[in-house]
Amino acid sequence: MKKEASSIDSRIRTAALLEGQEEERKRLAQELHDGVGQLLTGIRLQIELLQNASYTDKEKISYQVLKELVLETIETVRQISYDLMPSVLTDFGLVSALRLLSEKITKISGIKVRFNSGEFPIRLSSAIEVNLYRIVQEAINNSLKYAKASVIDITLTEKKGK
Repeated sequence: MKKEASSIDSRIRTAALLEGQEEERKRLAQELHDGVGQLLTGIRLQIELLQNASYTDKEKISYQVLKELVLETIETVRQISYDLMPSVLTDFGLVSALRLLSEKITKISGIKVRFNSGEFPIRLSSAIEVNLYRIVQEAINNSLKYAKASVIDITLTEKKGK
């Protein structure tokens, strides 16, 4: 009996830890997007105002390098923010997030990732959607890294409310 209670306590602590980690990911993603992302966008706009100024050849090269670095940094921040907490997951749910993840992995890796959800009818609780998304994300990464897969199939189904 005592062992069972200890197991339950352990599961509760693990669930609370995972929930805390997800909340921190969400907060960091939001901070990156709203804070750093907005600052970088402001820098990009200021750089574009300088586009038509007259420069020496060396200054033109420096201007172009600076502009490309800022654009690359904006994209990197956007990607980190998305990886921490995909906005599509919170906004549109698990089906949309997994569909987008599948398309992204196919595009990046060249390995076909097929996602099938049929007529998946419901939105699940936020915690369950996040956990399922993380499980699929990890399974895809493991398949790419260790299984040397040529095709990855993901199927999301609902049976009898489960």
